[in-house]
Amino acid sequence: MKKLLCLVPLTLLVACKSEPSLQEICTDYPALCARLNTDGWCRNERSELIRQRYDVSQLTADPGYQGYRLLLDTEAYRDCMAKASGVVHKNLKERQSARGEAYIESLKDLKALQEQYKGSQDPHLLYYRFTRFEDEHALKLFLLLEGTGAFNTLELKTMLAGYYAKSDREKTFRLLIEGLALPRESSTINPEIFQTLATLSMQSFRYQDAYLWTRIAQRHGVAIDPRNLEQYLKNDEKRMTELDALAEGVDEAISENRFDPKMAELDPQPGQDKARVSSAAQSSALPN
Repeated sequence: MKKLLCLVPLTLLVACKSEPSLQEICTDYPALCARLNTDGWCRNERSELIRQRYDVSQLTADPGYQGYRLLLDTEAYRDCMAKASGVVHKNLKERQSARGEAYIESLKDLKALQEQYKGSQDPHLLYYRFTRFEDEHALKLFLLLEGTGAFNTLELKTMLAGYYAKSDREKTFRLLIEGLALPRESSTINPEIFQTLATLSMQSFRYQDAYLWTRIAQRHGVAIDPRNLEQYLKNDEKRMTELDALAEGVDEAISENRFDPKMAELDPQPGQDKARVSSAAQSSALPN
């Protein structure tokens, strides 16, 4: 059965249409599937790349986030094929050769995409050029958009937070919190956002915040143990139970896109044994 794809540009539901299958895409738009491997290797990466190519092909304006996603999906396919092409087959040399050719073609496709989007002024693509090529001009254009209202989605706020992560801990935290209250361009939230909020809270000796975001990170599959925080909350079982309930409510609000930063405002706990906290705090991780 075909999946149902609802097109929701930020806040307004405008249409709901049937999404074509991979077979239909490759039949109707063979160029979107050309030069890709056809065996069982990198199946997920290949499927994501084909669908993203299709989505971008249906756009009539600057691809923006969709173009950014296409670049990332092309990179993911390239990386997978790099590994697959190194697998040695004793009896199936032709498959070995085909994978190598697919890997070479993925390098060409990625380079062509990067060249195609080189002149884009879209913030997603400016950020990509800065993170991949240390393009200072792209960074300058990206930062000039700050304060203009251009960073109006979770993904864009996360990119801006990524830039400030090494220089301004509090601003990074604030940008991520603000981002969680904004519309999303992706159907999923990167769980590293919650892990980063927990880490930044811990580094700032805000133990209740750290516990809250640790619990939320856990709910999104991040392997992070809150027991290290319990001593900083003085093993207050009642307070931790309250924070567990708050974490559930905040997470639900985020998932339903009705989060307000005020929901997660907590009074900071007094800093205790800051030397131990500093040594235990890990460096924050943000998606590129």
